[in-house]
Amino acid sequence: FNTESQRAQILCDRELGMGLSVADSENRVRYSSIAKRAIAVKMGAESLSEELRVLYVAMTRARDRLIMTYAGKNTGKVIQDIALRQDFDGGELLCREAARPGQWVLLAAVRHTEAGALHALGGRPGETKLGEHPWVIRVSDAPEAENVIGTETDARPAMPDGVEQALQEALSFRYAHEAATRAPSKQTATNRKGRAKDEEAAEDTQEPKFPTRDFRRPSFLTGNCGGKAYGSAIHAVLQYLRYENCGSEDDVKAEISRLVSQKFITEEQGRLADSRKIAAFFDTEIGRKLRAGCPCLREFKFSILDDGSHYGDGLEGEQILLQGVVDCALLEKDGIVVLDFKTDHVTESTAAAAAERYRLQVQTYAEALSRIYEMPVKAKYLYFFQLGRFVEV
Repeated sequence: FNTESQRAQILCDRELGMGLSVADSENRVRYSSIAKRAIAVKMGAESLSEELRVLYVAMTRARDRLIMTYAGKNTGKVIQDIALRQDFDGGELLCREAARPGQWVLLAAVRHTEAGALHALGGRPGETKLGEHPWVIRVSDAPEAENVIGTETDARPAMPDGVEQALQEALSFRYAHEAATRAPSKQTATNRKGRAKDEEAAEDTQEPKFPTRDFRRPSFLTGNCGGKAYGSAIHAVLQYLRYENCGSEDDVKAEISRLVSQKFITEEQGRLADSRKIAAFFDTEIGRKLRAGCPCLREFKFSILDDGSHYGDGLEGEQILLQGVVDCALLEKDGIVVLDFKTDHVTESTAAAAAERYRLQVQTYAEALSRIYEMPVKAKYLYFFQLGRFVEV
């Protein structure tokens, strides 16, 4: 029987609770507590009860006759032990000490008068009885395997024609689409082939030399925010602002206060969002279009099937689920204008290089929007809040 579950470090029971091992650090030993032993005994009894039930069901399904076999080592010693103890021990104790279902059957078999073959192996109990149904019990000794020592001169049977070649072909088989089995089923624009990975969420932060754990920022340290918190605040505010109410910096401040009071953003995000830079965005030509009510998309999440060749070699013809989020897009009559907001710390001299890093990402967004809305994309822009200007990509 499998008793592995009873030897676990922690045992649990609905009625008896939890049983733990006791660690004695002074003597460097570990032993089971009384509670754990009690739970283990109960678990063992329940397991044996279930095994008995399964055996009973299996034995009572026979129509005319039931044939059972038992194979084991030192069977004579097992029979002798069963025969001797049946005269003294209770049946329940013998059932508990059985190591396998076959020994349960032997417990009953040795008490039958037809079990002469078993009695010849290990003795008989003090009492036997004639059962209601006749038993036929036979014992067979398995022949010992002969030790055959092969020689170099042993003739090797000839392999049929074509079998060796077929085996070599089968063993050297390589799945034609092996690359597809290693590729993720979902990808983002940052994983497209030909573009260095960048984390948009950590826009003006340097990649740490060693991996660090991301613990929640304590409230007393929130005065100095990182690029991730600042970027998240800007994106959250732009997602929920009423664009028509963003004509000035004071209007933007009022809108941010509304978002905080209505729980669209947190107080921390409202404090981090730079109302002056946001107002400067709405004072641009595209910003004025948004304020005038031009149809637009905000934080638009999409999922489309894309060709696998964009994500790695050997994936040509495979379908990859591409997912992404477009910050903003204007749906004008003559085409779509894609906007991607960036909070990187860039200068006039580094803006072009920064825009080049995001070119493929924005291009991917443009292709997705064009397929979804069946409209051409007439322009793609990055807006850097640090500089307060657009860069076309």
